[in-house]
Amino acid sequence: MEYIGALVIGIIVFIGLFLLLREVNCWYWKINERISLIQEQNQLLRKIASSGNTYIGVESNPIHGKMNTSSSGHIVTQPNPSINYDVEPDIERIKSDLIGQKIPGWMFSYLSEFKSSEILKVAKSTDTIEYHVKFNLIDSNSSNVHDCELTLIYIHNDKGWILNDLNTLYIT
Repeated sequence: MEYIGALVIGIIVFIGLFLLLREVNCWYWKINERISLIQEQNQLLRKIASSGNTYIGVESNPIHGKMNTSSSGHIVTQPNPSINYDVEPDIERIKSDLIGQKIPGWMFSYLSEFKSSEILKVAKSTDTIEYHVKFNLIDSNSSNVHDCELTLIYIHNDKGWILNDLNTLYIT
């Protein structure tokens, strides 16, 4: 009987120490503060989501304006008035439109990342142009050179030629 009483007291002491030390551990590692910050972020994200703001990536890019995605997941840009969108995109315009875009294994951030570029193939219809483009990219952090081929689809609407879709064929 003494053994059972000692076991019960030991369990109660263990639970008490666990609760006390848990609170000290949470305070020391600022876990409670992190939880409150995450809850605040969630509230802000819910507020943004309920407002209908669907912009992704950079909010305003000086090269090609604001970006968002359509319901089909395609890239949609709001044109920058300083660019003549009625002219079919050339390689310099394509590179500019890629700034701020992300593909698996690469984030296009600077024009200086493009060591060389070449349009390999162009397919046109009345309101769509599909470019097959090859790039040699320089990693600004490691100075490594990567080969990349992309398919870019531009559509023509009342705002001109706009990048609509981007598909990665490969990147080394």
